[in-house]
Amino acid sequence: MNTGTLIAVFALAIAVYTVLPKEKQLDFRFRLTRIDWFVITVAVFLVHYIEFYPVFDTLGIAPNLGPYKWGFGPELTSYLIISLSVAFVFIHSQRTRLTKSKLPVFKTLVEKLILDNKHQELMFLLDRHLEALDRFVREDRNDTERVSTNEILDRVMLSETVVSKIAIHRPALGIRLINIATQKRWEFLDLFCQSLLRDKSSLLYFEIQNNQNLRGGNRYDIPQTNQILHALLNDAHRAEELRIYKPFGDFVLSELTRLNTASIDPYNLPIGYYEQTDRWKCPLHASIRIFEIMVLEALHQNVQYHMWLYYFHYMVEEILSNLKPHPNVDLATEWPTPYHYLLYLIVASLTDYIEEIENIPTDQQNVVLMDVDLQFENNNIPKSSILALGICLNYILSSESVEDRFKGYLLAMSLRLCRELRKHQEAHIRQYGEVLALSVARGGPLGPDRSDRFIRGLEKGLSRVDYVLLEHLKNDASLAPAIDEACKIIKERLAQNSI
Repeated sequence: MNTGTLIAVFALAIAVYTVLPKEKQLDFRFRLTRIDWFVITVAVFLVHYIEFYPVFDTLGIAPNLGPYKWGFGPELTSYLIISLSVAFVFIHSQRTRLTKSKLPVFKTLVEKLILDNKHQELMFLLDRHLEALDRFVREDRNDTERVSTNEILDRVMLSETVVSKIAIHRPALGIRLINIATQKRWEFLDLFCQSLLRDKSSLLYFEIQNNQNLRGGNRYDIPQTNQILHALLNDAHRAEELRIYKPFGDFVLSELTRLNTASIDPYNLPIGYYEQTDRWKCPLHASIRIFEIMVLEALHQNVQYHMWLYYFHYMVEEILSNLKPHPNVDLATEWPTPYHYLLYLIVASLTDYIEEIENIPTDQQNVVLMDVDLQFENNNIPKSSILALGICLNYILSSESVEDRFKGYLLAMSLRLCRELRKHQEAHIRQYGEVLALSVARGGPLGPDRSDRFIRGLEKGLSRVDYVLLEHLKNDASLAPAIDEACKIIKERLAQNSI
């Protein structure tokens, strides 16, 4: 390789680097390690040594290595050195791992990719080096490298655009980011879950629709193939730590608030194919299903916290505020509108949690009933479900937007469960039946004053409940006081013409 060719090669390399986009230059700098620079330096030195060998030999400073062998000459040797060094650097750079010394360049590269909307390149880069970033975060030392790592992760995890792209195109990367012990992971989790809910083509909807197999009782099986559900819900204690309930509960309340001012609310239209197909692309339905799976897992895994199933009564309150059925709605159908179906689903989920105590060991801590009353026991999931159910029924029965037939429909679901609990052979389960009767009759722990609207709704709801079911409950010595008390109040209000 003669001098002219060498000059052309070096000039071309410099020219190519100069015209590369900024992020490519940063990527090139990031990929080259000290070993790569050493190989490049040695190669350049050897090529120049060969090129200037006659000068060095004349000066007597060139070692005598003997003649060239196997047909090699100065030009072929220079070409071989350049070729081998380029091949080594290329292969080695593909296996580059992030080190602390590379953090400044990596940080600049991440920032550049975000600003240029190069999200695919960014996600590839993060996926490849996330393990190293996680390791840097977990180190105890509060050095500049750890601070720099947190700044990189914060820039990624707090960008709504970036998180949205990750949620839709690389949800597995999002799950890995959630597992990094950074202070911003809860904010990232909120953005990640909301992005999954907003895009109806996201993997979350597919998994929810295809996650309907039961492990026993009402508990769902969560296979590893459903990567999002498995990562978020399979370990209920971790779900509690991450507060999985918050992004989904907040999303529902936010969406219901938005719909309250919408010109057309699709959930007030006739039910159509909502129950059969449309619900599987509905963010409200998806969020309620997340709660359904999550709370049942927490119940079975002895999580001593209610997992904020009380979100349900806030959802019910907002749904009732929005419920204004379109004139074309047939109110005689089982679920006249999607809103009716969502109310049913919430009540059904709460009754499932209560019913599931039959499949839980008697001495498990999160089902031990302290008192047969309406006092909160936040470590007891079944009792918390009973209290939440009472509050939900209070709102539903008090609402003038809900027709009497549907009030009786939901009330009967709760009363039938009450009857089944009272017939159970286990004493502690029969006690839950007493608490449920109290919660229904009094409208939960928040309704001791029994407003006129609640009493009116309860009276109309009871009038639609099967007579045999009511008589069975009234003949139960433990339940008679609660049922009789409710009926007595109804009669007194009727006599006073106050309802």
